[in-house]
Amino acid sequence: MNNEYFKSTSEGIGIYEYLKKYLWNNISNPTEVWDNYIKSNKTNWLNKPTIYVDESKEYSLYFNGNGYEIFLEKTLPSITEWIDKNFIKIEKTMIDDDKIVYKDEYQIVIEFDKIEKLREFCSKVKEFAKQYNLSFFCSSIVPTEYPPSPPEPYVVLRVPPCAPHTCSLYFPVACAVKV
Repeated sequence: MNNEYFKSTSEGIGIYEYLKKYLWNNISNPTEVWDNYIKSNKTNWLNKPTIYVDESKEYSLYFNGNGYEIFLEKTLPSITEWIDKNFIKIEKTMIDDDKIVYKDEYQIVIEFDKIEKLREFCSKVKEFAKQYNLSFFCSSIVPTEYPPSPPEPYVVLRVPPCAPHTCSLYFPVACAVKV
């Protein structure tokens, strides 16, 4: 069964991850500020699932309707103390129950489909390449001419396309997807 869920993001990453990244890059005592923030009543209503300890996997949090309302009322105003609300997006999506690895009264967590993320990333790079008349391909094979070998999979932009001498720009998708 499909149900409707909500995700708050900024620049393509989850809002909590973005806020943490912002704090680490912009204030002198980020650990203290972050620890105090997640213990405050602005955020402590949301359980932190134990599955997050498995760093070999990626997860994505979505609010159900109840969690979304509390997020808007309690948490979002505090986030906008650091992040301009014009950079915060709320996405509504339908998610199959069989994709859910954690569920409570406010949220669900799904294991992130890395292949789906790769396709999404490649699609965005392809649009960028088309906009600037660049050739593009996305591959899971490491090129032998690239020293040292980039992590798999990777994205290549060739500049200019069809020219006798081209410059190839290699973007490791494994890194780019997480940034």
